[in-house]
Parts: sequence; C-alpha cells; structure tokens
Amino acid sequence: FQRCTEVESAVSLVGPFARNYYHWFVDYLPRLWGLEAYERATQEAPAVIYPNDPPAWLTDSLSLFISEDRLIEWHGQQSRVGSLVVPSARKSTVTQSDQAFSTDTFEWIRNHVVDAIEADAGDPDRIYISRNDANERRVRNEADVIELLSEFDFRPFTLSELSFRDQVRLFQGAECVVSPHGSGLTNILWAEEAAVIELFGDLTPRMYATMAGQLGHDYAPVFGEQVGADIRMDLSELRDTVKHVLSVE
Repeated sequence: FQRCTEVESAVSLVGPFARNYYHWFVDYLPRLWGLEAYERATQEAPAVIYPNDPPAWLTDSLSLFISEDRLIEWHGQQSRVGSLVVPSARKSTVTQSDQAFSTDTFEWIRNHVVDAIEADAGDPDRIYISRNDANERRVRNEADVIELLSEFDFRPFTLSELSFRDQVRLFQGAECVVSPHGSGLTNILWAEEAAVIELFGDLTPRMYATMAGQLGHDYAPVFGEQVGADIRMDLSELRDTVKHVLSVE
C-alpha cells in the first residue's frame, strides 16, 4: 500500500483530461469560481489538489487563481481528506443538443487571467496557429496556407513554443485567428474582439464555434479534405473566407 496523505480540507482538480489545455480551462479551472463562493460563505481556504507531473501552462495558470501555499500536487497515492469541497461549474443550454459553460464563467476566467498578464502594446495581430508539433489534424499543405495568409499579414505560430503568459499576450492582441481544430483555440478566451476561422477535415466538433459565440467573436469554419489523421485545405475556399471575414477585396 502507498502511504496515505492527510489533508484537512481540499478541492480536487484531478480527473480525466485534466492535462489537456481545453479541458483544463473549460472543465477544471471553472470549479474555482464555486470555491471562491465557498470561501466567502465559510471564511475557509481549502487546499487545491492538482495532477502530478503537470505541464508548465497548468501550474502557471493555476498560480493566477490560488496561492502556492495552498497547492498540492497529487502523485497517485492514497489520500484522506477531512472535508472534500466539490464545487460545480455553471452551464447553459446553447441548443437542445449542445451545452457549454455559461458566458459568466468564461468571463470570470478571462478577467482573472488578463488582469494578471499585461497585454503587449501594438496593432492587433492576424495569427495562424500551426499544429506541426501534433500527431493529428496537421495541415498537409501548410506551407501554401501560410503563404496565402501572409498576403493578408498573418503570422504563423506554434503554441507549444510559447509560455502560457506569451500565449495570453498573443491572443489578447488578436484581430483574427486561423487555426486547425485543436486545443490551441481555447486561447480565444483571452481575445477581446476577434474573428475566428477554424479549419476542419471530416471531424467537426462545435466547441470553439460555441465558445466564440459566447465570447462575442465572429466565427467561420472552412472544410478541407481528410488525409489520414491530417487535413488538406482548399486554398481558394480559404482565401474567400478570409476576405469575407476581414471585409477586404
């Protein structure tokens, strides 16, 4: 048996997909809003348990909400918690078959983060997010896509090369974001007012369309050809969508 850890009072942010960027910000961090209400009502400050071996962005984001002395990294050992606080996150019905966290929840997360991370001064950016570091949903003709987008002053970025704070700063200044479907689009949370163009193959989940609508961003999908686990984009269709979204000839 592994040694049991004793904790007087705690909230757990451990669970399936907690190390996934999208699920962390949409399924786990929102629980801290409920914790905040609990703290006001009880004047108590429970510990916050987070997954072992976390990526840097997870601890960097968590530190904006909870002080380090209250954080416990859970290594899979048996643990005994005297009082386990289980806050829920508010959800709202978007359509009959589509639920998402409430707009208030997204705004609460956004305000915490952007208030703590100063935006870079300068003109809003048009950015393309590459998935060339991923195992799926890479754009097979990405060089052609980047060349096309450069005509509209887009700049390419690979988000795994940026710290969490730099990702926040990048999206705070975003005017338009083009990206294949993937967790990096979660960063539209930090944009104040942006257009989002999401690139798809056969897989067409709606979570970022829903999120964009809740945040007040313009949104447009572009559908490409599925090539194995990756996609190939139709350049003519992409060009037409970019011109429409940016209102340029």
